Amino acid sequence: MGTIGIALPNLPGVTPPLIPEFARRIEAGGCDAIWALDRLVYENPDPLTALAAAAAVTSRVRLGTSVLLTPLHSPVVLAKQLATLDLVSNGRLLVGLGIGSRPDDFAAAGVPFAGRGGRAAEMIRIMKQVWSGQPVRHQGRYFAIECGAVGPVPVQHPHPPVWMGGFQEVALKRIARIADGFVGSGGVGPAGFAAMWERVRQMVAAAGRPPDRFPNACLAYFNVGGDREQAKAQAMAALVRYYGPQFTSRYDPERALVFGPPEECARRAQAYFDAGVQHLILVPTTLDAGQVDRIAREVRPHLRA
Repeated sequence: MGTIGIALPNLPGVTPPLIPEFARRIEAGGCDAIWALDRLVYENPDPLTALAAAAAVTSRVRLGTSVLLTPLHSPVVLAKQLATLDLVSNGRLLVGLGIGSRPDDFAAAGVPFAGRGGRAAEMIRIMKQVWSGQPVRHQGRYFAIECGAVGPVPVQHPHPPVWMGGFQEVALKRIARIADGFVGSGGVGPAGFAAMWERVRQMVAAAGRPPDRFPNACLAYFNVGGDREQAKAQAMAALVRYYGPQFTSRYDPERALVFGPPEECARRAQAYFDAGVQHLILVPTTLDAGQVDRIAREVRPHLRA
């Protein structure tokens, strides 16, 4: 069996104790990672701040962004923030990056929506310079930066792993060239992931890199509940609020959502592992921290190797 991570709630209504409570339960439940999603124009917590809070109350689990909307940030500032998070967590950070798909997030950040893929790729090159601890010298299409060394240097050497998400062909090619791993979308389901992962592996090989040393993860939204239809309806209400009403036209909960009684959740989660997912990122659709305990105690025991 692969490994399991659980995301912090990416929902409105988060109260002060909720993020530390989720983080403690995720680690105590034997899960392997805590993840934070990113969105700007929504009432969700900032992912880096949330992960810093999680780092303060945990010691073992990895901490990941899945995925950070890279182009909305300044590359040097973002590199410093991520290096600091790697430092305060003692080298537990996994940097998941994406380019974003919602124009309102870009408008709010004052960043052009067009060219966001190239901007993100250029930012990664800059951030790796920052993480080296050397002066930064970069002259590119989107950024011209010349400055001294920016600390702190990350605990992980030469830098935290950089995984990237995406589903368009051009994005997958970019991932194969410059990323350290792949993060699959939460809407494709196990079969969709399997097809996409095979394509990524082909592109990694074409780039002259060993596919067997290129890890992957995939998101799946979840809601554990004894009444399967109620669990599905509750999850879908949260997802429609997050993505908008058009979400129902492209997302099939019977195909992609992990929901229902524990045994059914296990069957649905197992389908992702059977499709080649190495690390499954389960994303809650409620603010109930008890959902974490149910995954740990009632779902994981039903998963098979």
